[in-house]
Amino acid sequence: MGDCGFDCLRDVDLFADLSATELADLHRQLLTRTYLARETVIDQGRTTQALFVVRRGRVRIFRRSEQGRELTIAILGPGSIFGDMSLFGQHMGGNGADTLEATELCLLDTAHVRRLLLADGRIALRIVTLLSQRIEGLETRLADISFRPLAARIAAALIDAGERRQGDRVLVRLTQAQLADLLGATRESVSRILAQFAAAGLIVRRRGSVIVLDRRRLTAHARDLAPAAEHRSTGLVA
Repeated sequence: MGDCGFDCLRDVDLFADLSATELADLHRQLLTRTYLARETVIDQGRTTQALFVVRRGRVRIFRRSEQGRELTIAILGPGSIFGDMSLFGQHMGGNGADTLEATELCLLDTAHVRRLLLADGRIALRIVTLLSQRIEGLETRLADISFRPLAARIAAALIDAGERRQGDRVLVRLTQAQLADLLGATRESVSRILAQFAAAGLIVRRRGSVIVLDRRRLTAHARDLAPAAEHRSTGLVA
């Protein structure tokens, strides 16, 4: 892969407080690896001794059940970090990682990073903040699964995962199966709601992607669907 202009150390917030000398020391330890689309980065449950930084492409963090069903925990783009839980003696927590497209990753040995980062209180605080944000994000997703109708969750996921194009148009490079795994829903239910969005002129479905035609109308439409979905779910009423 060619040079994308992204520096895995200088352009990542976690390393913002390092001196030029410390950055140079880390650069000497830095390795890069390239992956094809849908290639495994970390097998589920495998212990990793590396800190990964996404330089180019996208990585999916997932959990697979004994029955073979998958739940996508996160989709990470350039600048994102994973494997970093090992800085605290923890690892991927039983999660796996694979690529959604051709991807380039930077790797650092966690033992070396631990010695450098935890020696500086400012950087240790950044690590704690990063972990807190991820926990908050997972708690929000759990609340969404419990309380928000699927239509609203799909609309939010399309907007959050999208890449802004012209005006309110958004390109979402996810298949229906990937979207279902991200939301903890079945592919059939996601397909049905996407068909409703398409019939309303809110999206256009392509092979391997979705184009949101108007993000504000999509958000409003999903909000309008919420009362109807909640009413249908109540069953018998007194």
